[in-house]
Amino acid sequence: MKSLQKMFAAFLLATIMVVCSANSHSISDSQAKADQMVASGQYLAGMMFLKGDGVPQNYKKALNLLRMSAEHGHAKAQYSLGYMYGLGKGVPQDYKEANKWFRKSAEQGDVSSQFALGMNFRFGLGVPQNFNEAAKWFRKSAEQGDSEAQYYLAVSYANGQGVGQDNKEAVKWFRKSAEQGNAKAQYYLALSYVNGRQDFKEAFRWFRKSAEQGHAIAALKLGLMYERGLGVPQDYKEAANWFRQSAEKGDVDAQYALGTLFHYGQGVLQDYSEAIKWYTKSAERGQARAQHLLGIMYRRGNGVPRDNEEAVKWFRKSAEQGYSKAQDDLGWMYAAGKGVPQDDWEAVKWLRKSAEQGESHAQYFVGIMYKYGKGVTQDYVAAHMYFNLAAAKGYGDSERARDELAQGMTTEQLEKAQNLAQEWMQNHRQVR
Repeated sequence: MKSLQKMFAAFLLATIMVVCSANSHSISDSQAKADQMVASGQYLAGMMFLKGDGVPQNYKKALNLLRMSAEHGHAKAQYSLGYMYGLGKGVPQDYKEANKWFRKSAEQGDVSSQFALGMNFRFGLGVPQNFNEAAKWFRKSAEQGDSEAQYYLAVSYANGQGVGQDNKEAVKWFRKSAEQGNAKAQYYLALSYVNGRQDFKEAFRWFRKSAEQGHAIAALKLGLMYERGLGVPQDYKEAANWFRQSAEKGDVDAQYALGTLFHYGQGVLQDYSEAIKWYTKSAERGQARAQHLLGIMYRRGNGVPRDNEEAVKWFRKSAEQGYSKAQDDLGWMYAAGKGVPQDDWEAVKWLRKSAEQGESHAQYFVGIMYKYGKGVTQDYVAAHMYFNLAAAKGYGDSERARDELAQGMTTEQLEKAQNLAQEWMQNHRQVR
């Protein structure tokens, strides 16, 4: 408290000296300078109470001092007052009141207030959501060098929010922010090198900078680059290192990826128990590929007791999200009556969903079901079409099955089946 008293005494003495030294022509200027000094003193004292710096933290006293300073036009006090209203420190949270003070400060050029005002317009806090206003204030703050404002201005350009969509401008502002060390901007700058210029070395460089600051998704991407040898020599051990860092922060895709390395012993000792652990963490949060592989582990009894019912449970969760490999396995479980009552109709339902996404195994078995009329009306034309599709991908016995079936079909049936296969291929180019 003594430090606060000394500070006020110093400001009071300085103020008296300014006023007393003024002549009649400069009295108004001197008074203005004195008011500014008082406002500065109030601001500094208010911040001491707000932070508990040299005095006991006291939001009420901080609020009163900052308000007095803000009402004298002190820009930083106006920002700090807006901050207290925005977070509800010492007062009930009030975004509208926060914006009032942010605007006063922003209009004086305060970079932090400009950014805060931009954020509140972006998310509609205390004002109607307005991307145009958000972009305007982000730009003012960004042009003064605020890295967060630069990041959000880049996001505005990337998404066409409040400004015309412009990838070049987005990259420009991501770079400015990234070069100041903003991890989010570094991540998106790296993505621009992957998706745009296909410069994996530069992408790797920026993913690493972001990951080293703890950005979980950047760590995942860095792991994937090591795993696939993109922009860096392939290194499963390094991949495992970065997957783990991301997985431990809760990224479900990294948890899945780390599980696969333990599953197959890549970069780490093969350990089914560790694979199960990471697959389960990921699967329980809805990662479809992890759900599928967890089902595989239960079906095979890898790292857990063999349990077909548990396998079906995880296959179903994944299949219901549209994951084709899980749809294939779920269909097979129904066809074989493993973990569920045998049901050809359900088997065809799930196998067909998988086959429609281009899974050659499923296409082959849907062909079998049509050939023998299991779960569907027997139909050699449909069977030939599915065998033909699977054969085009070189799957197992599909070519032999197609050719054997063709021996019992008419020329018209064969022509129809081949036309259907061609039509399917034309309509499903993306899964070929």
